[in-house]
Amino acid sequence: MKVLRVIGISLFALVIVLTAAVVIIIKTFDVNRYKPQITAQAKAALGRDFDFDRARLDISFTRGISVKVSNLVIGDDRGFQEGDFLRVKEISVSMDVLGYLLRKKINVHGIVIDTPRATIIRRKDGLINAAAIGKKENANANAASPGVPSVQGQQSALALPAVLVSSFTLQNGAVTYIDRSFEPPVSLDVTDISVSVSGISLSEPFPFKIEAAVLAPKKNINIEGNVCFDPATNEITILGLTASTGLADLILSKLPVAFPMIKDAPLPENVKGLINVKLDNLKAGPKGLGALNAVVTLSDASLKLKEMASPLEAVSADVRLTQADAVFNKLSLSVKGGRIECSGTLKDYAGAQGYNVSADIKDMAIQDLIAQDKAPFRAEGLVSGLIKAGGTGFSPDAVRSNLSATADILLAKARLSDLNVLRAVLDRITVIPGLSAALEAGLPRELKKKLTQKDTEFSDMRLPVAIENGRLRIKDASIGTEDFFFIGLAEAGFDGSYVLEGAFVITRGFSEAMVAAVPQLQYLFDEKKQIYIPLRVSGASSQVKFNVDLDYIGKRLLENQAKQQVFKAIDKALGGSPASSGSDAGAQGQEAGSATAVKDAVGSIIGNIFKK
Repeated sequence: MKVLRVIGISLFALVIVLTAAVVIIIKTFDVNRYKPQITAQAKAALGRDFDFDRARLDISFTRGISVKVSNLVIGDDRGFQEGDFLRVKEISVSMDVLGYLLRKKINVHGIVIDTPRATIIRRKDGLINAAAIGKKENANANAASPGVPSVQGQQSALALPAVLVSSFTLQNGAVTYIDRSFEPPVSLDVTDISVSVSGISLSEPFPFKIEAAVLAPKKNINIEGNVCFDPATNEITILGLTASTGLADLILSKLPVAFPMIKDAPLPENVKGLINVKLDNLKAGPKGLGALNAVVTLSDASLKLKEMASPLEAVSADVRLTQADAVFNKLSLSVKGGRIECSGTLKDYAGAQGYNVSADIKDMAIQDLIAQDKAPFRAEGLVSGLIKAGGTGFSPDAVRSNLSATADILLAKARLSDLNVLRAVLDRITVIPGLSAALEAGLPRELKKKLTQKDTEFSDMRLPVAIENGRLRIKDASIGTEDFFFIGLAEAGFDGSYVLEGAFVITRGFSEAMVAAVPQLQYLFDEKKQIYIPLRVSGASSQVKFNVDLDYIGKRLLENQAKQQVFKAIDKALGGSPASSGSDAGAQGQEAGSATAVKDAVGSIIGNIFKK
């Protein structure tokens, strides 16, 4: 028994000594002596430049052996950029060596990556720099000399031990994504990235969670799902992915920096809402992304544009997203009492960006849509109707040149506050001095109010609208009130400019009352005895300019005055005795007929003179 006791104590002491020796060896082992060999092997495997500052080994009874690498750098493929693909402040890996010795399994307790910085680049041809890692190694392996086993053959012949990773953690990460398939290129920074993965397996799916900040001062992206690896194809499959992001924390001033194509587009002053993404299955590998089929929903959203008087509220959307296209099953929004519901498709959203959209507008108030604080008058009214639009590209220049649309619009309860259109037009007829004052003095009280009232209220109207070449056009516009109407062409641009060119016509009853007060206005009658005034209205959101055709009005006045003077001379020459009875009546009738014929001929001649 004493011998066994001595042997046991000796073995125990030997284990203690060996353990202490292993600990001392590991703690004093300088991995950096082998740095040249390690970097050379890594460069060959990655097909990229590879380097690190320092590596060290450590050991503990709770976590086994750990390896830490500081300031690791992986260069990028020169076909993408001259800079670095990845920089990491520190990588820490802890392993259970005893498990390998006893069970031939390597159990990695945890992998921690601290402060990684990566640059992901997508070229115009669709290739991504991350997918090109290791291709040089494969190319060199395929070029091996006859009789020398390839790298793949060597790998397949090795009996590698099973590797079980308990957890993976990434903290304080950042990724810059540059997409050169857009012009100008998209450059998006994703910061404050944290990744946690547990139960990693090479045969079964395992869960992961990612959080990050995108265009925001704090984390606003949350992604969860499951992932599995296929070592045979080097593919990664993501299953049951859900992602969400809140819009309230977005720094909107960063949008045109990340997406230069929208730098001239109007940006919201603030935005709220929640975006959710659901993805059942997605594969990614050396050949890039596989088929994508995702559902994107937007809910409880609102945004305020400085160009709008009221915010867009109750904004919601349901979008089906594939690798190339997007289908908008429903997009709706409200502006106070009005509402818009849209549906459409977006083809090749990363390339040509061809879209087709239909929208149903219901009781959308003009005064809520357009900010009019600086305008000399205020436009009001309710817009309803159907719009169908299509085009390619979303940059301001592309929208102006490629957008085309047709619409059947109903404008109800239209009103211009602080603008009397009738008075504004009449005040421009300067060839009749004091016209407005004379009308105010000569018109009946009820009609006089039409000239002195502050606002103009329009009748409901239906407008066939077309958008082409960056202009909104109404070819046969008819806009008016019970007293007057405008007929002609109406145009508006995306810059807020507008023009109406045609004729301003005053209805017959009102025209006759105006002629009774100012007889000269009878010379502006059309064939229906309505005052007809050629008119052009132009301006922008903050101004309006009325231009009547004074040349036309002047010619009409001179023409009719000339006719009156000539007709008086004709009457005087033919004799203007009153009609008598008996046989003289027939003779006078013949003379009157002759006088009328002469007047018609003379009137025609004078008219032709003034038309020249």
